[in-house]
Amino acid sequence: MRITIIMKLFVIMLIMSNISCLQAFDANDLEKLKSSGICIRCDLTMVNLDEAYLDQAEIKDSDLSGASLINVKMANATLSNVKLNGANLTNADMPSTLFDNTQIDNAVLINANLTSSVMRNTSFINTNLSGAHLHGAKIEFSIFDNANLAKTNMQMVTLFNVSMKNADLSESKLSLSLIENCNLQGAILRRAKARNVNFSNSILENADFSKSSLRRSIFFKAKLKGSIMNRANLFKVNFRSADISHLSEDNPIFANSILCKTSMKSKESNRDCNN
Repeated sequence: MRITIIMKLFVIMLIMSNISCLQAFDANDLEKLKSSGICIRCDLTMVNLDEAYLDQAEIKDSDLSGASLINVKMANATLSNVKLNGANLTNADMPSTLFDNTQIDNAVLINANLTSSVMRNTSFINTNLSGAHLHGAKIEFSIFDNANLAKTNMQMVTLFNVSMKNADLSESKLSLSLIENCNLQGAILRRAKARNVNFSNSILENADFSKSSLRRSIFFKAKLKGSIMNRANLFKVNFRSADISHLSEDNPIFANSILCKTSMKSKESNRDCNN
């Protein structure tokens, strides 16, 4: 009987310990954020901020790993040196927010509003951003490797020195964007609308552009070896000094493209250098 009671007490203590671990955030830090909108060196791991109003919040040097921020309102906020790994930001409304040196790996940002936001030295590795709105965002020195960016609105976005290796950008909207010095090796851009996009000096080897619209886009000095362009719209696409050496100049998909100093299968094409 006594052993049974001891065992029951042990089980209860174990359950309470697990609950304590699940609720790992500091209650004082949570109250500070809610009352002032400012949180510096805060422990907010696993915190629940669903539907919280945090417009113009300032969060620095803090940990929100595993936090739930579904439907959070956080416009014009500043997130600097923050960890949001594994966080759920589904439908988060965060336009014009600054992400600086922030980790948002293995997170969920489905349908998040990140319009006109600025992202510097920030990582979104393995993160789900499908359906997110990044119209007009400025992103530099950041990582989106293996991220899901399917059906995102990334029109008029500026990307500089951004890694998107093996990212899924299928059916995304990229028109009028600047994607310079970026690495999209192995990226999926099937059925993407990428008209008038500047891909200069970017790595796009083994990228899949099948059925995408690339009208009047620029691939100056871009590395496209191994890329798939089946049924892609390449009208007036400029491949000057690009490497597409796995494809032939005679391929019908290049009939209305601009080829000049272009590395192609078996030769350098200068077909359109006078145009």
